Amino acid sequence: FLLMAATTALPELQQLSLAFWQHIVDGSGNLAYQLAFNTLRDAFLSMREVVAAAQATELRDGKGYRAIARAIADGDGDAAARAARAHIALGVGNLTQLARPKPRRRS
Repeated sequence: FLLMAATTALPELQQLSLAFWQHIVDGSGNLAYQLAFNTLRDAFLSMREVVAAAQATELRDGKGYRAIARAIADGDGDAAARAARAHIALGVGNLTQLARPKPRRRS
């Protein structure tokens, strides 16, 4: 689905990305992953537009999604982990900036 996305619109890519990761979490059969993903997804969706803008490069990284999917299909957990880390790193810096308090201006 996301691997062949015909859109570049961030809201749609964000929904496709969440579906991609949900599919991976579901396939893992790991309850802890599911609970962690649910929390992360809910946090992201509560500020959807801001998060999508911060993740723009990550959301548009079709090559990264394909690398993750290919490694999973090949049963190569190490390659999947490396691909996922590289892919997520594209957006994590901007997301980290969202969490930092903005310095106050002095009057």
